[in-house]
Amino acid sequence: MSLRTLPCPNVLTVVLSLLLTGAWAVPSYAVCPATVPIIDQLSCSAALTNTVVHTQANQLGGDCASEQCYSCGVPLANEDQLSPEAVYTFQCQVTGNAHLNITGMTCDLDIYVLDDSCDPFFGCVEGSTAAFGDDSVDFDCVAGETYYVVIEAYGVVHHASNPCTDTGDATGTVYSPPYTLEFDLTQSSGCPEDCNDGDDNDVDGFTDCDDTDCGADPVCCDLDDDGIFGLQCAGGTDCDDDPAAGGAAVYPGAPELCDSLDNDCNGFVDDIDADGDGFIAETCGGDDCDDTKANVNPAATEIPDNDIDEDCDGEDDEATGDDDSAGDDDSAGDDDTAAGDDDTAAGDDDTAAGDDDDDLEPPGMFGCDCNVGSGTARIGLLPLLVLVAMLSLVAVLSRRRYPLTR
Repeated sequence: MSLRTLPCPNVLTVVLSLLLTGAWAVPSYAVCPATVPIIDQLSCSAALTNTVVHTQANQLGGDCASEQCYSCGVPLANEDQLSPEAVYTFQCQVTGNAHLNITGMTCDLDIYVLDDSCDPFFGCVEGSTAAFGDDSVDFDCVAGETYYVVIEAYGVVHHASNPCTDTGDATGTVYSPPYTLEFDLTQSSGCPEDCNDGDDNDVDGFTDCDDTDCGADPVCCDLDDDGIFGLQCAGGTDCDDDPAAGGAAVYPGAPELCDSLDNDCNGFVDDIDADGDGFIAETCGGDDCDDTKANVNPAATEIPDNDIDEDCDGEDDEATGDDDSAGDDDSAGDDDTAAGDDDTAAGDDDTAAGDDDDDLEPPGMFGCDCNVGSGTARIGLLPLLVLVAMLSLVAVLSRRRYPLTR
């Protein structure tokens, strides 16, 4: 009797079968006609790693004489398969080729693809029966059709070559062999996710740009069309890929603008330093008063007498000892504003008592001011000497004419 003609089992039979095979440990997504539990539904973006449980009973394969073996397979078809299996379903979304890779095997496993009948003899579509190593299966799938992918643990029962034992020969202890299944999207025309149609094409639970299959599609990875993939995709470096938030002006290497955006994606906003002196321009909230000159910034040294505010303190040409401020050019010890200067306090030259501006000049020779041309009528030294000489002569002549009597 072929598997296709098996009677529909009642509930008790199904429960007993699951308990005996240990299949209760895995979720059942569908039921193959032979009541084989389905481990998972394959999707084009899935990479599934699992093991075939070596203690489970054989469910599908049988002998060819009763039309129960797998009728397809490369290089060997019509193989009697009596080992446990791991079974998956796959729903084809687009008619075309499906390329399925099988890797990570440590012993001899065979892989088959069955049609929706899940019959290994009458429904065998394609298979790989290579002795050992990574392998692949290509099969033509029809949109809307369901397929069963069967991992047959050949080496669990057959110990002729590459057996699933810890010693690698028939004397060893049998173990549950591992494997990994995944579609190669570059070779699978029947297994794509259309990234812009609103449908979950590969039936993996993710639609369009939420599907990792679309991780290299510009429609999902460069939303603002600035030529740089956003962070939502693998390898993306565009820190703002949202066109509605100014993302077109934001990407690594973009010129920084005063627009409250981190245009060049360096982690700083509006950090414009056009002259490269390490200080941000005042126009962008910094303290560089002239971002066109590298020698003008808050840390620069002021150069006197050039009408340039090199140190950005708001004053031009201030230097120690000139006429402006305390300690450099403006206060005590200089020429303008404090005691000891030439402007405002006692001892200076301008405004206070004892200076040269508000009071008389210091007395000259003979107790008078002998300076000429000071703006005030003053008696010069020579006329004074002549006057003294004349008075002395008059006194002598008077004593001779009018001698004193005793």
